[in-house]
Amino acid sequence: ASSWTIQAESDGAGPEEDQTEAATENLLRQWRVALGDGDLAGCRGLYTALVDTAGVEAVASLGEQIEELADRVERSLREAFSSRVRAGDYAGGLAIGERICSLLPDRPVTAEFQRIRPYLLGRLSREASTSDQPLAASQ
Repeated sequence: ASSWTIQAESDGAGPEEDQTEAATENLLRQWRVALGDGDLAGCRGLYTALVDTAGVEAVASLGEQIEELADRVERSLREAFSSRVRAGDYAGGLAIGERICSLLPDRPVTAEFQRIRPYLLGRLSREASTSDQPLAASQ
């Protein structure tokens, strides 16, 4: 207890400030890793935690970084989705579309996917029924 008192008197920071600073530094380390990995969901969770720990003003630039990451993730998912659908992989396209919806719920790309989702489900259903017919015919 006496060492805390001496430290607090010498640098003006108490145990709470030290813990908050350490928690913020840890969150920022995790942020850098998540950002480097392109982990949009992870960055969003860490951003919320950083706002709670450090305050909105202190992490304002991180919001811009999330938007840039979201733009990159959206481009990547759009390309993967288009590629799968063009190749006739409707199940793969639907899986990517669901990922789009979970990662980018507030973006127009989600509404675009929701609009064409019934078409993809129909194509997948027709494909499945067509592949079942030859088996039934051969029996």
